[in-house]
This record gives sequence, C-alpha cells and structure tokens, in this order.
Amino acid sequence: MNAKKILWIIPEKKGGIRWYGDALTSALRKQIKNSNGDFEILDPIYFYEDAITKLRDLNPDVIHIQHEFGVFGSKVPGLYRFPKWISQVRSAFPKSRIVATAHTVLDKNYKYPIAGRGWQTPLRWLVNQFALPFFRPFWTERTWGILDGVVVHSPHLVNTIRESGCPTAKSIPLFVSPSPQVDLETPRQKKLLVLGYFSPEKGQDIAIQALAHLTADTQLILAGGLRRNADRPYFEKCKRLINELNLSDQVSITGYVDRDQFDQLYEEAALVIAPFRESSGSGSLSHALAHGTAILASDILINQEYESLVKGCLAFFKSEDSKDCAHQIQLLLKNSPKLIALRKAARDYAEAWNPDQVAKSYLEFYDTIENPKTL
Repeated sequence: MNAKKILWIIPEKKGGIRWYGDALTSALRKQIKNSNGDFEILDPIYFYEDAITKLRDLNPDVIHIQHEFGVFGSKVPGLYRFPKWISQVRSAFPKSRIVATAHTVLDKNYKYPIAGRGWQTPLRWLVNQFALPFFRPFWTERTWGILDGVVVHSPHLVNTIRESGCPTAKSIPLFVSPSPQVDLETPRQKKLLVLGYFSPEKGQDIAIQALAHLTADTQLILAGGLRRNADRPYFEKCKRLINELNLSDQVSITGYVDRDQFDQLYEEAALVIAPFRESSGSGSLSHALAHGTAILASDILINQEYESLVKGCLAFFKSEDSKDCAHQIQLLLKNSPKLIALRKAARDYAEAWNPDQVAKSYLEFYDTIENPKTL
C-alpha cells in the first residue's frame, strides 16, 4: 500500500501559527519514521493564494490547513476569502480530504469586541445588534461545515464544529515543546510578562490596570506587537492607559519578539500573566509552560482545561477583574514555594503534551476522516 501523502498549508509569514506548524510537521515525520506508519508528510506550503498551482504536482491525499480568520482576509463576510478558496481547492482536488486546525473558533455566542476599538465602536455595536445572524454562518457552516475534519484545542469547542456540519472533530491540546532544563527554584526579579499580539481578546489592558495596584518596583513587559490594523485602536488605548496611570517607567512594550529572544524574557520573569478575555487555545501559553514558568491566568474555561490535564500548572484570577489580578500577583510574589510548585507543574505539563505525543494524536485523527465531501 502506498503511503497517504499529507500536506500542511501554513499561511503565515512569521508568528505563532508558523512556528507551531513547522515544529509539528517535524514531529509528525519523526513519529511516522519511528512507527513505520502509512503516512508521508510533504514539505509545507506557506502562501495559500498560489497553493493550488503547487498542489497539482504533489497531489496529496490529505490537505491540512492551519486556519486563522485573520490570515484569510477578515471575519467580515465580504472580505473573508476562505470559503471561496476551499471551493476552488475542492474543484481541483475532488479526491483529497481537506481538514484544518482551528486556531480560533467563534461560537453562537460570539460578538465583536467593542472595548478599545476607537472609531469602529459604533459600527461594531450595530453589527452585534443587527448583522450577527447573517455573519455567523460564514464562521461556522461555511468555514467548518465545508471541511472533512477539524482539530480544535479544547473539548468544549468540539460541539461547535459538529453543529457546523463537519463530520469529524477532535480535540488535541496545543503541543508543548520542553525547553532545555531551566533553574526552577532560584528567586527571580519582580518582572511580569504578558505574551502575544495586542488585541482586546488577549487583555493586555487588564494587566496594565493591575500593575497600578502593585508596588513601584514591579515591572511589566508586554512582549508582542500588532498583527492586524484592526487592533491598532486597542494598541493605542493601551499606550494611553500606561501614561494615564503614570506607569511609563514600569512598562515595556517589545514589539514582535523572535523565538530566540524568548529564553531571556522567561528567565527574568517571576510570573507570566495570561489575562485573556477569550481564547480558542493559546500558543503563547503553551510556550510559557514549555519554559517552566509560573503562570497566572484568567479563569476562562479554556484556561481551566490546562489545569484539568495537569493539576497545579496554572494559578487563576477572575476574568476581566484587574483588582483580583493584582491581588493574586501580590500573593504569588510573596510565596516562593507556590511559584516553584507552579514552575514544576508547568514542566510536568510540557513533558505530558510534548510534540511526539501530540503528533500521535494527529495521526490517529487522519485515520478517522471519512471520504471527501462532494461539491
């Protein structure tokens, strides 16, 4: 029997999705080699616009797309290019199974964020009030329902995928690639680290407001920049907030951070803050776990699921509550044994959900996909 050819499309020039896709394709190759599996992982394609031309020579059995709404234009139906593009891929490769990893899932309760959106605020309010019933099918049936299978990073997202009409949905946690062993017990500086691109969903403003309740020697590093122009008003709001709260001497904004620069940031940080308002699974959070870092996260459901997999790997504060965030930071910074316990549990998580383990789950997923959908 010929090996089934798997091709990943990773439509991001740089960033977490690109890094994740490259690392996991390498792990898949290793897993296939070690297990003599009946799959072959082809070299990824990074620009989906010209993917169909490149795919003709490869003729893969499975086309696996790393999906994020932003890299396919926008969530806005008229600007969202994914459904039309998938239709073109189906026409060109009717025998291929087409699957995706869903890095963001918008469920039936999703509304456009309004806070920090500047001039877009009234427009977004109008869309939330009147246009969402029209928009939602683009984010569900016309995104996941046109695929043969979808991987999500949380069990509570599986039903949204199935209700969209996709026959196969599987929850696979984001892999955590353990970094070289770090010192988990030496006390660190009073530096707080928030990772990720600026957006209301990431909640950098919550961490900034929390800092205002802490001592003047506490530093906050916001490690990230802008991914989308739509988030610029929020980015400007965060900068204004820093000035209004007189925190300029305590807050650093790094802009985009290359992977090889993260080690130093983690080594210096006493605590990583993950103040997400919402998430479908966070590569930055997994990266922090990989480095054996103590993490304080908002108590949204998907963050609590990390704790359910490895007890004690995260501490929590009340979502969107900057005062409680500050209170929990104070408690942790005064409790060295607790910080050490969080770091050790983070390493336990990284070892439990390493790339090899996650690659096995992906290969099992490919085995469960039924015949391709017809046009």
